[in-house]
Amino acid sequence: MHVCNVVVDGVIDSANTRNWMGIKTEEGKEANEEVVNSKLMNCEEICREYLNMYNEGKTAWSYEIMLRPSWSSGTVGMRM
Repeated sequence: MHVCNVVVDGVIDSANTRNWMGIKTEEGKEANEEVVNSKLMNCEEICREYLNMYNEGKTAWSYEIMLRPSWSSGTVGMRM
């Protein structure tokens, strides 16, 4: 059995988080993708990392994976 702790240290892109972060669409127009990409983590990229973990070979398993946006500080998850 492979057990892995995956830490998602950021805000995941969804309709609810776009409203919460103040990234709203105006009159049916799509939100500015540059703003979305700079503030929210893409669901497909997160899923890709989970799939990579699932497909790891049995001789080298990950114990912990830390996912964070590229723009964040290297110590965002180390607050304590």
